[in-house]
Amino acid sequence: MRVERLALLVRSLEGGGMQRNLVNLARALLARGFALDVLTADPCGPARGELPREARIHSLVCGLGRRGAWALARCLPEAGILDRLALRFGPVPRLVGALPDLLRRLSALAPDALLAFGTQANLAALLAATRLRQRPRIVASEHNVMSRVRDLAPRHFRRLYPALARRLYPSADAVVAVSAAVADDLARLTDLPRERIRIVPNPVDLTAIAAGATVPLPADWPPDRDFLLAVGRLHWQKGFEAAIAAFARLAAQNPKLDLVVLGEGPERARLRHLARAAGLGGRVHLRGFDPNPFRWMARARALLLTSRSEGFGHVVVEALACGCPIVAFDCPGAIPFILAGGRYGVLVPENDVEAMAAALEVLALSPPERELLRARARDFALAPVIDDYCALLRGVA
Repeated sequence: MRVERLALLVRSLEGGGMQRNLVNLARALLARGFALDVLTADPCGPARGELPREARIHSLVCGLGRRGAWALARCLPEAGILDRLALRFGPVPRLVGALPDLLRRLSALAPDALLAFGTQANLAALLAATRLRQRPRIVASEHNVMSRVRDLAPRHFRRLYPALARRLYPSADAVVAVSAAVADDLARLTDLPRERIRIVPNPVDLTAIAAGATVPLPADWPPDRDFLLAVGRLHWQKGFEAAIAAFARLAAQNPKLDLVVLGEGPERARLRHLARAAGLGGRVHLRGFDPNPFRWMARARALLLTSRSEGFGHVVVEALACGCPIVAFDCPGAIPFILAGGRYGVLVPENDVEAMAAALEVLALSPPERELLRARARDFALAPVIDDYCALLRGVA
């Protein structure tokens, strides 16, 4: 299949691993000669400034009606009355509310292929495709351990992900999972044949990371302060309260050690309150989103990964590329694979902040060989991943 015009669909351009994946893929696909349109319901996040100018950004309008939610409800005729009422009248993601506008945009743009990023985008793309006269080839990409999202999500809509995916994902031309853990979970939840799900990891731009790592830290950072690092969207899934708790167990014995958290999100106020309640308000630094986290990774004592699940764990590969030691919860997802069961980082039991603090003390005395970590990151280089996506979008994989 000849593909010249691509559409990328993502729920938002906020600063997260999925958005960094979007940016890396957009740059590489443009370099290979594709025309690119990016469609999103929330175009105002940090990733907007990182996308190349050649990628045309389309802001999807969320309508006042609930046509998108009602269309999803009709996909689940077997659902219970409470689930159907939740879809019809409860809160739903903005991308679902923007479904009528998505349909209009795709009709006007007529892309040859569409790559959807994440569950919400997958559902919206596949539902819109049922009403398009000229349907593009659709590649749905799953980035989370769906069962974990279902079980822990505070919003009712996300608890319906498996049922909606079971109904809509089979109509995708290709289904991608960012790790084997995500693929296995998706196959179990949706009854998709496991061989239909292609594993394509998130790529990292090693050249950009190496350049970013040489940039000095911001001028306001005290040069005599050592620090632990946590990076990601300030969201319940990332579990940053555990990073604060682990740091609290080390703070008294390490007076020149701080905790730096890079990212923005709805958990900011709660995390600030937790730091102050622990007496660490001046030593836990919520510095917001930084487009160059690599300069922090290259100088951190360690990266803390406290997520409740990680479909891939983009930040872990980036930290490896910077030679940054890692202590991570052994959570569902790809982290155990990326760290090779502990060879390239320390894995501690999920939610065990005591074990995380103890591992950090050992790491301070016996840090890993940084070149070993960088070598592992090279297993996730950009070029092979782009080859895989090009083949999937063209239908030759």
